[in-house]
Amino acid sequence: MHQLQDLINGFERFRQTFVAGETGNFHTLALDGQSPKALVIGCCDSRVDPALIMDCDPGDLFVVRNVANLVPPYSRERSYASTSAALEFGLLSLNIPHIIILGHSRCAGIQAVLDKRINHDQSKNSSVDQWMSNAIAAAEETVQESSDLPIEEQRCICSRKSLIKSVQNLKTYPWIKERLAQNKVTTSGWYFNLLDASVEQYCEDSQTFKAL
Repeated sequence: MHQLQDLINGFERFRQTFVAGETGNFHTLALDGQSPKALVIGCCDSRVDPALIMDCDPGDLFVVRNVANLVPPYSRERSYASTSAALEFGLLSLNIPHIIILGHSRCAGIQAVLDKRINHDQSKNSSVDQWMSNAIAAAEETVQESSDLPIEEQRCICSRKSLIKSVQNLKTYPWIKERLAQNKVTTSGWYFNLLDASVEQYCEDSQTFKAL
């Protein structure tokens, strides 16, 4: 019960800071609507909060969170309509100029898909299994290229490979591809290391990760 009370107390602090305080901007946001600086696709992991990591105020980020911060390739069948709908709304309705995919180390989703690949387990019995099938290619590449490395290193490699594939998948969405060609949007892949709270950015030109 005390954990719930912690959340209630946090809500009161939020009201004091952003609603009642001199720096509060929530009333303006409510009246004028939102104009986010960036669309962030992050993981559901409770340790990786995009607004907290980027020190943002309400209204700064349009956040989409799913298991393992995945972006499936565009499909007319709308198999993964939630992520697709958020991308479409963020760009077509809000004209957000930047898209950031925020990956991270020690991701349980990545660990699960990599472990299944190592154990040759092809079952898809759960919703998580079906969703994480979007990261199978990254797991396959990791096992083929890095199977001699310790498992924790393989998971880090797989997380980065999955992040790269999600960045690439963004370009399969027609409205994103069009805006990239018109220089109306940028796409980035950021990798957050939980152990030291550092962030690396994926550089497409060199295909490497560099400190942000």
